[in-house]
Amino acid sequence: MVGQKFGLLTVLEEDGYIGQHLAYRCQCECGNVKTIQGNSLRSGNTGSCGCRKKVDLVNYETKHCKVLSQMRTGYWRIECKHCGKEHEQHAREIRKESQSRSCEKFKAHNWSGLDREDAIVRRKYGISLQQYAELIKKQGGGCAICGRTREPDGRRLSIDHDHETGLTRGVLCYACNKALGLFYDKKDLLLKAHAYLMAPPAKTHLGIG
Repeated sequence: MVGQKFGLLTVLEEDGYIGQHLAYRCQCECGNVKTIQGNSLRSGNTGSCGCRKKVDLVNYETKHCKVLSQMRTGYWRIECKHCGKEHEQHAREIRKESQSRSCEKFKAHNWSGLDREDAIVRRKYGISLQQYAELIKKQGGGCAICGRTREPDGRRLSIDHDHETGLTRGVLCYACNKALGLFYDKKDLLLKAHAYLMAPPAKTHLGIG
């Protein structure tokens, strides 16, 4: 942090703590020196010693929104002109005339025309979300090995692929997918594991269990 500049402030040195947050002694371009919390500098909430004129953005309009009111330092409640809903947006983004990322119609500059998750799945596994859904349906509605239909934490089931060819093999739950990886996808090891469970040495040779 020392030597870095945040708005009009240049960090001079660490200056203890304010509450639980590490604070820094900063010099403002106006000449004043002030101690400020590091998290306030990094978030952009504080960019001067207080000399910077406060800007009232109420009723300020861009092609994307109209500002309704201030919510907290640096953040404003806006009415989106694309979806008609209210969002929270930082003053810096408003002044740059950036569209709110909370808007359901927001599209990044490099948007491919596909939904984000669908684009990620296509790029990583070479299949679409529709094909993913079709695989699960063909597998009976869940993991191809154990049948689990959803993960405990709510995440979607994993797409399993052949590590040698890179081709998708099916959809598995996290545990089954992880298990295959721990066996290095070696069929002979999996067969030995099956044989081991069917006839444990301690049971067949020592009569235990």
